[in-house]
Amino acid sequence: MLTESDKYFLDLFWQGKIDINYTTGIVYSSLSGNRKVVGANQSAGYLHISAGPSRQKRNYILLHRLIWITYNGEIPDGYELNHKNGNKKDNRYENLELVTRTENVRHAVRNLEKTFGFLTVPHLPGRKRTPKDKIDEILKLYRSGLTNQSEIARQTGVK
Repeated sequence: MLTESDKYFLDLFWQGKIDINYTTGIVYSSLSGNRKVVGANQSAGYLHISAGPSRQKRNYILLHRLIWITYNGEIPDGYELNHKNGNKKDNRYENLELVTRTENVRHAVRNLEKTFGFLTVPHLPGRKRTPKDKIDEILKLYRSGLTNQSEIARQTGVK
């Protein structure tokens, strides 16, 4: 599903105010009159762009999302984008793939050796073990994909 921000940036793309080099993953903007490379660091490590009619009304989009939707159209519900090589700033079209959340996490664990809290960290001496029923509750919430790790910790009381 396309968000309002997606639509806003797609419109800028179709107007020629945003240009994308799919081979390099570099996005250019002509919104200020001069053509320049865009992409600010976002807190999660991705590159994003913001624009809008005023400073109070801004639209934001992650560059890899912009690249994907300008090339392929909207991202279907239940899917997200994965950077195949694990580099969140490498937005070359060939480095992006459409995956489910489960496939994305599986790729991160198997190929990039990422860890996701209790799922991959062994029990440490001196730490209280989490009861099995609590682990089942955590896994159920995590697998639902409807919430994030911080919210799961808040709901279950497990950090």
